[in-house]
Amino acid sequence: LNSQSVVMSSKLSTATVVVVVLLAATCGVAQKQHRIPADQAEAVPLPTPCKALQYPTARLVEVTTYAGNATGDIPIFLYRGSAPTGENHTVMLADDLLLCMQQIAQELGFTHWFPNDTSQVYLLDVNLQNPIGSTNELHDFMLEANYFANSTEQMRGEVLHWLTVGDDVDPQTLPQDQLERLAKSLGQWQADSLVWRVERLQQFALSGPKLVLPRVDGYGAIGIYVHCTGGKDRTGETVGAYALRYHRYKFAQVVAMNTAIAGRPIGTHQYNALKWYCYYLKYGVAGDYASLDCAVPNQ
Repeated sequence: LNSQSVVMSSKLSTATVVVVVLLAATCGVAQKQHRIPADQAEAVPLPTPCKALQYPTARLVEVTTYAGNATGDIPIFLYRGSAPTGENHTVMLADDLLLCMQQIAQELGFTHWFPNDTSQVYLLDVNLQNPIGSTNELHDFMLEANYFANSTEQMRGEVLHWLTVGDDVDPQTLPQDQLERLAKSLGQWQADSLVWRVERLQQFALSGPKLVLPRVDGYGAIGIYVHCTGGKDRTGETVGAYALRYHRYKFAQVVAMNTAIAGRPIGTHQYNALKWYCYYLKYGVAGDYASLDCAVPNQ
């Protein structure tokens, strides 16, 4: 589709966000994408339902309205956070998670977008955990998988498993020619497949209903929830890469965002993977990304 992008600012309740309007000329579909600045998301007091989750790391990343489907406009909310299974890894806290998502959206001015009845939200649970590397993460994954496999819950959403491990090698330790060659071919070798995953998240954020219809038919919104266990390291890697590509954050801004949410620098392996993705944008995609400074320390 040929599209045009128009950037403007919009005042929503007490929240000021950036609005990107994408006009799809060939089919008349319009999407309005509200990108939540990291400092603004961080300033929102954590609602009580969010505290039932393992760690206080739930944040709204962006909101998109999707038009032109059978059910009319459907807002798509993209969040990051911790595992929705509680400290004891014993139960899927879907209701608490949806209330958490609802109240964060309301705090940021999207009161009329997020349904009052959270059962009207289709939940896309993007799980980044390693079920073969940790007993607790195995429990979390099975709780989420079993929840959505239940005949009474399977129409409320689904879980996607994107095992995330990071990268061992810091690209800056390599000779420049090797760094550039490997960065350009990142999509061919990186275990976490950030090139594909970031593009997939964008597809969900812009056209979620097209990807999961007819399952969302009759729902009032889609909630995409990206999480690992604590919502810090692997989540920071994945959402940080998304912010680099589609929010046009500088690498320093992504590092600062992840550190603010985690309360510390993210893990070395996840930082390496995020840095590789930064170099992929710089050398592989280039254009407006060619000026990225990917050598910012993890602090």
